[in-house]
Amino acid sequence: MSEDANDQEAATEVFREVISIFEREGFDYAVGGGLCTSHWIDGADHISDIDLVIREEDAPRILETLAVAGFESTEMERSWLHKAFKRGVTVDLMFELKNGTRIDAELLGRRKKGEMFGTVAYVMAPEDQAVSLAAALARDTIGDNWYSIIDLMAKNDLDWDYVVQRSRKIPLRMLSCVYFALEERVPVAAGVVEQLIELADRVDDT
Repeated sequence: MSEDANDQEAATEVFREVISIFEREGFDYAVGGGLCTSHWIDGADHISDIDLVIREEDAPRILETLAVAGFESTEMERSWLHKAFKRGVTVDLMFELKNGTRIDAELLGRRKKGEMFGTVAYVMAPEDQAVSLAAALARDTIGDNWYSIIDLMAKNDLDWDYVVQRSRKIPLRMLSCVYFALEERVPVAAGVVEQLIELADRVDDT
């Protein structure tokens, strides 16, 4: 079930269990997706599904460990994620974000420990989430994602140099978000527009 977890008590328990397993086993991870967005905007208070960014090379051991804990799993061939299920709750195990970002030293260094649903978990940085959402914009998601990006920009003190760095594969998409943020009177660091335009010119030249 990927749209919504009907039983929020069960979803909360599954979230705590998954985080406990990852912490105990020492897997590198960060909470992403809608939970990450909500955490950085108003605080997550509802679980639709659980998105975790993982290392691709850890996926086999993660799936095996979750299976021992009673999760069903689906290994998605030639894709960017695997899925696990328990008590009607979907856990998306993502090893690549839509902008091409994978777990690296910077993502791990910038994630933050946050209180979520009665436990403490690593949450992906708001910069990484904003860029990921920008990369995922589509006809069916633009309404929700567009304003989520703006809210992430408005409610967090972003490292704009890092935002630009992570936008190297999607400079025009991020530029459109930045222009809209400026229209909404959201502060954006000086030089960001120019840096994104320069990145876009480089992409056009390759």
